[in-house]
Amino acid sequence: MKYTLFCLTLLVFTFSACKKDDDKETILDVTETNVKNTITDGSWFVSKFDDGGFDETSYFVGYNFNFTANYEIVVTKTGESDDVGEWETDFDSDNRVQLYINFHSGSNVLDTENTWYISELTNKRIVLKEQLNANNSETLEFTKQ
Repeated sequence: MKYTLFCLTLLVFTFSACKKDDDKETILDVTETNVKNTITDGSWFVSKFDDGGFDETSYFVGYNFNFTANYEIVVTKTGESDDVGEWETDFDSDNRVQLYINFHSGSNVLDTENTWYISELTNKRIVLKEQLNANNSETLEFTKQ
């Protein structure tokens, strides 16, 4: 009886100490397939927007970005009309995967519109960059909600 109780106690502690794999951040190869599968899986927010050395992240507080499988972006914020744009992937001249983001001219999130190259891709984060000139670049980072 004591042995059975000991085994049950050990089993309970073993399973309660396990972490869900969903909590891990996994680095992914930057391929068109991985980008599409990742970006369309859930809702994203802007966790960083550096515009040539100026931190403009606060402009995007409260906005949720949802990238659909049919290449639309639906951006929502409580109390505001939804913004709808388009996205697509392509390759640049150095064969890097690019993410193209486009919104209409009156959009509240127009600053995210650009042709970005993907510098980092994980299951929880997408880091986008654009080199403005030899000394300046822009960085847009999306984090999964």
